[in-house]
Formats: sequence, C-alpha cells, structure tokens
Amino acid sequence: MNDGYKEVQFGPKTIEAPENWEVNKLGNICKKVTDGTHETPPTQESGYPFITARHITSGKIDFESCLYLEKEDHIKNINRCKPERGDILFTHIGTIGEVVKVETNKEFSIKNIALLKPKEKTCSEFLKYILEGRIVQGFIKRVTQGGVQNYLGLNTISSIRIPIPPLPKQRRIAEILSTVDDAIQKTDEVIEKAERLKKGLMQDLLTKGIGHDEFKEVQIGPETVEIPDIWDVKKLKNISDVRASNVNKKSKEEEKPVKLCNYLDVYNNEYIENDMDFMEATAKNREIERFTIEKDDVIITKDSETPDDIAVPAVVIDDLENVLCGYHLTLLKPDKNKINGIFLSKVLQSSPIKNEFCRLAQGLTRYGLNVPSIENALIFVPPLDEQIRIVKILEKIDQKIRTEERVKRNLKELKKGLMQDLLTGKVRVNI
Repeated sequence: MNDGYKEVQFGPKTIEAPENWEVNKLGNICKKVTDGTHETPPTQESGYPFITARHITSGKIDFESCLYLEKEDHIKNINRCKPERGDILFTHIGTIGEVVKVETNKEFSIKNIALLKPKEKTCSEFLKYILEGRIVQGFIKRVTQGGVQNYLGLNTISSIRIPIPPLPKQRRIAEILSTVDDAIQKTDEVIEKAERLKKGLMQDLLTKGIGHDEFKEVQIGPETVEIPDIWDVKKLKNISDVRASNVNKKSKEEEKPVKLCNYLDVYNNEYIENDMDFMEATAKNREIERFTIEKDDVIITKDSETPDDIAVPAVVIDDLENVLCGYHLTLLKPDKNKINGIFLSKVLQSSPIKNEFCRLAQGLTRYGLNVPSIENALIFVPPLDEQIRIVKILEKIDQKIRTEERVKRNLKELKKGLMQDLLTGKVRVNI
C-alpha cells in the first residue's frame, strides 16, 4: 500500500484512497434519501412539471418535453418528496444511474427517481460526480445484473459506500470537473446552433434549390411539393442499384473473413469513414460480390421500431477495404451520371421523402420497408452541377458539426480520466 493511502473495499473490489478521506454510506452523508411517486397521476399540458426518469439525461432535467400536474396532485407528491436547489436526482427504476443536480428554484414533482439531500459537510456538486463515477456505476452494474426489471431500492442506495475528502477538497474537485463540463456544454451549444442552421438550409436547398424563379408541383405520395421547374423526379431504382442486404453477423469457417457495416453504424453516423470500428465476421463469395461497400454508396436502415424512424441514410466518403453492408440495411449504388452520392443521402432526409417512407413502412411492433417500396420511392433530381453546389454548402456546415463533435468526444475522455484520478485521490488537489 502506498504511503498516505488506505485500502477500501467496494463489494469485490479494493481501491486505495488517501488516509484523510472518510469512507461513508450515502445515507450518512445525506439528510434524506427518498424517492418520488411510483404512480402516474392524471397529466395535462400546463401546470406543475412532472419529471420521470426519461427526463433525466446527459446531466440535465428536460423540462421542455415533460407533462404537467394540476396543483392538488403536485402538492400530494411534494409532500412525499420535494426537490430543491442543490439536491441530487438519481434514477433508480428502469434506467438506473442517471444523475443530475437540481439547479432551479421552480417547483416540480418526480416519479421513479431517487432524491438525495446532502448534509452541510457534503458538496452536492462533488456528490453528483461521485455518483457518476466508476465506483458507484460499477456497483450499480453488479447489483442489478440479471434482474427482470432494473431496480435499485432506497436501502441499497443509502448503503452505497463512497470515499469522500474534507469539504474544501470536495469543492476544489467539483470546481475542476465543472470547468470541463462547462466546456462540454459550450460545445453542445455550438453543435445545436449549427444543427438548427443545417436543418433550415436543407429544407430550402433540397426543395427550392439555388437561384430558381420558376417552380412546378409534384406529387410525393399524398403530399404535393413545389420544386424548381428544371428538376426531375425519378424512382430510386432509376438512379441507383437497390440491394437489400442479407449478410448476418455470424462467422463460419468455410466463409471468407470480412468486416460489417451494421445498423447502428448507419443510424448513428451521416458519413461512413475508414476509421470506424467495423465488426469482424465472414461472408460467402456471392455476398462479398454483391454487398461490398464502395466510396459514394449510400446505405439506409430498412427496419425500425417506429415508422417515423426508418430509411435513415449514411453515405460512404472513404475508400473502404473489405467492408460489407450488414443485415437490416439496404445498399444504394448511385448511377454517378445521374446523381451524386452525398446529394442522394441528403435528399433522402428531406421531409417529403421521409414522410413517404414513413407511410410505406409496414408492421405492428416492428416496421420494415420492402424492396419495391424502396425502389419505387420518388426522389428529387436536380442537374448534376446543382447537386454538387448544394452538397458543397451542406458539407461546410457538416464539417463544422463533425469538428465540434470531435472536440466534445475529447473533452468527455478528459473528464473520464480526471474523474478516475480525482474521485479516488490518485491525484491530489491543492486548496
């Protein structure tokens, strides 16, 4: 054991903490550990905010999408559990371990969320970070593994033991980590602003184009859309080769090794690049021949849990080596004499076309698009030179967003490392 450190047991794990740090249960460093209602009273469009576990994400309380309670139900709930500025909210049913510090004086009710009221010698900001850190999150994973429904009882929460330094050091550690969080928030704001600009540009460019005075009406499903007079409307099968993939994730000895671009690779990324971590698998020769991905190809999701979240596109912008399009996806190989790959991926995101795919999706609990629906989808096709001009405008703002997202990822990695060092006392802080 290092000089000035002591060994502390956390379940099956032992960590070292500074000698002058207290190791105590959450129930002992908080005045109260309680939770909100487990029932759903009648909700309405205005009144007192009613916050459930799904409104606690990314360290924030989402007041914008919540529902509301009338005064009588709200008072009944806050008599049981009243969140106040400086308290900690901790999701403990369903989604477990999301943490947020209350930063508002407004009154609101909570459901399926634990409420921790720190004592005077406990810095609430420090407590928030310790609950987000590896010690507590690792404990949650161990005790909830294998359950039918994720649930962490109040007695279990109160019994969680954490290393806690003297109050001045708590505040200093929280101050350092808050600085990184502030940088992440500012980066988020830049991304959100760029996303709003991009959305407006796409709405204009993908239906109105650049510098047109004469327009015509075209029918996309039941919707009438006005587009430039010189634009064409073509079926997707007439401007690209449509290939619904059947390449699964299984590996077989008699098949050749490949990499797979899978559903989430497409769903989570507008651009498919060569530095992505593709899954290793195997495939038959005919699958390799038909579903190998090339630069400028577009891939769309052909299955979804909801019809309004289907046909999400991504475009391949790099030369990839031995990467195949995986299952639940459709590979589009554009005719480069008719349509630009990046433009195709953008126009597939335009409202009229997204709405039509939503209408065509079939299913009850899971929705899908069959090949004819995809092949016969109508696509706006400007002249190639205008497509490229539109792409260049949108690529500039995409590049800005991707740069800021890289900054955000790096800040999150920095925070992760700092939390590991500071919250265990591995790195000491000066007061």
